[in-house]
Amino acid sequence: MPLKVSVVPYVMPYTAGMRKTSVYLDDEQVERLARISRSEGRPRAEIIREA
Repeated sequence: MPLKVSVVPYVMPYTAGMRKTSVYLDDEQVERLARISRSEGRPRAEIIREA
């Protein structure tokens, strides 16, 4: 029986409209961000982008 191979294209949805940057947070800010992320069920990056 021959092996069936499927090709799935890799897509980066944010490359065209976003620029990569770094955000530095102290320990308290990291904990607060983590709490918000958990309670709202959203990724930390999404919360930072919204801010």
